[in-house]
Amino acid sequence: AKLNSTFAAQQFEAYVQNRTGIYSATSATTLGFLPLHEFLAPAKVASLLSDLDAALPHQPSHLESQFALQRKWLNDPTVPQVEVVLFAEISGADPEPGKSYYSIALDLQHLWSRGSVHITTADPLTPPNIDGQYLNSADMKLLIESVKWAQKLSQTEPLKNVTLASISLPLNATDDEIRDFIVSTGNTEWHFA
Repeated sequence: AKLNSTFAAQQFEAYVQNRTGIYSATSATTLGFLPLHEFLAPAKVASLLSDLDAALPHQPSHLESQFALQRKWLNDPTVPQVEVVLFAEISGADPEPGKSYYSIALDLQHLWSRGSVHITTADPLTPPNIDGQYLNSADMKLLIESVKWAQKLSQTEPLKNVTLASISLPLNATDDEIRDFIVSTGNTEWHFA
């Protein structure tokens, strides 16, 4: 969104007076949910599934039924794996006055990573040992491919027409650069209940 303090003040007043204007809406302009086969080439899907199938037998047995269901979903065209949200605002950088921005958020819907929480003493006031174990290999690979897809999307009309530059990550970023970007800027998805 353009940074215009006069417009922002007018819109805020409209919201306060009659609940209209830009403050009555979310900044998320577009929302989509994509099954794996909708945004990845068949060879990439096969590679990801092969890597995952090799890793699944080495997972804890108590997760076997969860992982079996998730694995089934990967082949189901009705089960989305990635949520794509287009925001009419900048994310992860400082905006310049008078310029317009958009950001694309990518959220995995069925993570393979599993963390743990363990008590460390009998003292209930001692914090537990929390290990989120975020972004295991399967999740990271899927996120890297999702970022590549979003970069391609930004270079496809009609977005290409309004995309002058990629601010946070170069369009020709390597997998390692994308991985570093995900680790340094990523966060968990949450919604107010």
